[in-house]
Amino acid sequence: MTKTIVLGSQSQHPPSATNKRKRKTSESSKNNVESGNVIDVDDYDYNDVIIIDFPALHPQRVRNSRSIVCIDDDTDGIDVEFEETSGKLQEQWEKAFSRRQIEAKKAQELLLLQKKKDAEISLLLDIERRQSQRIEEVRGTQKQDEDNLNLKEKLRAKVKSDLSRLESTCRDMASVLRGLGIQVNGGANEVRVAIKRALLSFHPDRAPQSDIHQQVEAEEKFKLINRMKEKFAK
Repeated sequence: MTKTIVLGSQSQHPPSATNKRKRKTSESSKNNVESGNVIDVDDYDYNDVIIIDFPALHPQRVRNSRSIVCIDDDTDGIDVEFEETSGKLQEQWEKAFSRRQIEAKKAQELLLLQKKKDAEISLLLDIERRQSQRIEEVRGTQKQDEDNLNLKEKLRAKVKSDLSRLESTCRDMASVLRGLGIQVNGGANEVRVAIKRALLSFHPDRAPQSDIHQQVEAEEKFKLINRMKEKFAK
């Protein structure tokens, strides 16, 4: 059998604890009881009070109330019994509210701990994401470098082949320079000036960094001029 306590008197002058009485409630009384703040009680003497629905913001209401209504819900209807509140009941109420405050504090601590764990997990996930992104960037750069290197080697082979034919057909430095597009009028002094001009023109550092073909061509022509200058200087 379930016994319930409703705060606040349903009567202006409830009888004392020594004058307990029972009566059948009317429908309006029953509605008033059901609309109050209801507390579940395990036994008739209120030795153990379990709060089901009491507004924690208004505990003063408990201490000001001088009477309670006990509802005995059985098969033959609702019996209402009036009894004056006692110091023991008030003590039980205070213990119940104290337990609720402790539970609320523990719940708040658990919530803060969970938020801290969530923040740590979020930070770790962000670090992992950034590391993965960095790894992908490095892999992409390495792949691009490998592709450029392979392209350079193919272009270098073709340029070397063309310059090799030029080298085999030239009998002096002037013909080499003319074969590279450098104008030489004649005379040893003009050839030396033309060589300096050619080395400056085909210097690898002056080649556009965005054009791999021009870079490779400048490198190989620069090497050829230096090699042929030493050859014909002997």
